[in-house]
Amino acid sequence: MSLIKNIKVTEKHAFELRINVFNPFNNVRRINNQPSIQYKANGPTYASGFTIINTGAQLAAAQVAAGKPGFQGYINGEGLVALTNVQPMRIVELGLRYRF
Repeated sequence: MSLIKNIKVTEKHAFELRINVFNPFNNVRRINNQPSIQYKANGPTYASGFTIINTGAQLAAAQVAAGKPGFQGYINGEGLVALTNVQPMRIVELGLRYRF
């Protein structure tokens, strides 16, 4: 979104005031989500079955066993969804140009 205002000083000279806004409504735009599920085989054959190894509860238990808070994995982007990968939030640029 851009707003431009031209201010004439003389016939040949003018100032141009410009405001550019990127993501003006400040929406969260996620990138590089990791929604996949990881499985681990329970035995040597498919008949033995599989276990999901990256659920939130299992990640929290692994973090606690490592001596870290249970939510630390999600802060670092581990697990079902990487919560730390987002595009920049609202950016506002101001510019002033002198035309002659």
